[in-house]
Formats: sequence, C-alpha cells, structure tokens
Amino acid sequence: MKSLITGILCLICLVPLARAQFTFGSEVSSNPGSANEAYSSGSQTFTYTDTNTSGDDNAYLPLTGSAGNFISLSHSWSASLSVNLSSATLSKPSSASPIFGGALGLLITSSGSTSTAAISLGQNNNTGNSSNSDVPANFFGTLGEFEVDSNGIPQATNTLGSASNYNGSSYVELAGGTSGSPATETIGAANDILTLRFDAATALLTGALNGTSIGSYSLSALPAGSTVQLGVVGFSGEGVAVSGTMDTANALTVTPEPPTFLMLALAFAGLVGWRVLPRSGARA
Repeated sequence: MKSLITGILCLICLVPLARAQFTFGSEVSSNPGSANEAYSSGSQTFTYTDTNTSGDDNAYLPLTGSAGNFISLSHSWSASLSVNLSSATLSKPSSASPIFGGALGLLITSSGSTSTAAISLGQNNNTGNSSNSDVPANFFGTLGEFEVDSNGIPQATNTLGSASNYNGSSYVELAGGTSGSPATETIGAANDILTLRFDAATALLTGALNGTSIGSYSLSALPAGSTVQLGVVGFSGEGVAVSGTMDTANALTVTPEPPTFLMLALAFAGLVGWRVLPRSGARA
C-alpha cells in the first residue's frame, strides 16, 4: 500500500504536464518564408500555412520546457494532438500528388544519425499515380499514418489492428477512394486525435489514431546517449497552397504512462485535469 501511495503522489506531481502552458523552440522550416508553423499561446492552437505550390514543404515547432524535457527514452510517456483539416478541392497535375496535413513528430538523434517517427493526418490526391512512394496507388482522401525514417530511408513499422502497410509505413484510410485517372477531388474536413506512446520497458514506440494503435516501431537498437525531441508538424506540397485555417491543431497533451492500476487509483482520487490516454492496443 505504501508503494501504491508513493506512486500516486509521484504521478500527481506530473499532472500539470497535461494542462501546462507549453513552450517551443525556434521554428524549423524546410522552406523559410513560405512554410510556417505558428503557435498561439492564448488559444493554444497551432496553424500551418504555406504559399509554395510546387515542391514538398514542412515546418515544425520543437517542444521545450518541462514538457519537452519529459520526452525521453528513460521512462514511459504519451503525447497527443488533435489535428483539424478543412474540406479542400485538390486538383491533380499529371506529375504531382497534392497533399497537406499535420503530425506529431519525434526527432531521434544518435551517434551522428538522425531518424524521425511521426503519426500524421493528411488530405491527399494521388489519382492516376501508381508510383508514389508516400501514398497508396491512385488513392484520394484522408489518411492516418505512422511512419519512421532513418537518415531519409523509410523503415518497416509493425502494422497493428486493421491498419495496412505501404512502403514500410502503417496507415488507415479514413475517407476517400481510388481512381486510375488523374482527377480533381474534393475531400471532406477531418478532425482526428494523433497519439505517440513510448514504453520504456520494451523500448516500443506506438502510433495511434483516435485511441486505436495502428503501428509500432522498436527503438531498442538505439545506442546509449541517444536523444529524442517531440515536435508539432505541418506539411504540404505538389500543388497545394495552405492558408487561413485549412490546417490547424490543438489540445496538445503530454502525460506519463503509468500502469493500469495506478490509472484506476488516480481516477478514484478524483483528480481534475488528468487526461488518461488509452494504452497501446486499446480501442476508443
């Protein structure tokens, strides 16, 4: 009983992370002056914009402060973000696949090597294209995707539940269809919750969509001294100019991942503001 109480008290100390005023480092953009990820501390809302319509762009804000320091490989944690994409009509140039969306990304640095892992929500128009390495052949619509790259090379994720695998990534088609001919498509608005969970006991990173795990990847091979940093990401490209509130996100949370019995103890304690995210494999 004493150890249970001690554990609960330790978790109470971490509760403010779930509702903290987050701080972020300087924006990192693949196309400065065009692709921009902005954060409003008043509304705690992220907004991605991009004036470029030709290449592939992205921008992200790295999480800092106490919440940023909590993201590490030494203990278990969970981070979640609600991404909101407006309805959009995406034309289809013959040699391009228009796309825009948002993601929770993890930058992994070890021995001079850089890897990224992300859970994302995106609107895509890949009609009439069977050779795109990022989007399933001829697909148009909304995708939820968990992917890992190492030095720019896609890695094989472990696909979970009803998700599918494409070029190593695990994905779920939330809406849309396929067309073998290029066509302009109107894709409906999407609002979905993205979650990254890290289990320190197994070194397993899991990506979840609306509480359902869709893919995982083991970080057990990382050498000692490896570091991780969480970021909020916006992305777009190949014919899409993102403006206004087309691509926003909110409700960022960072919480510890305690054992289930401690979750129950916290619930009975009636802690206000503690947001418990589903465990890996749980259904919303």
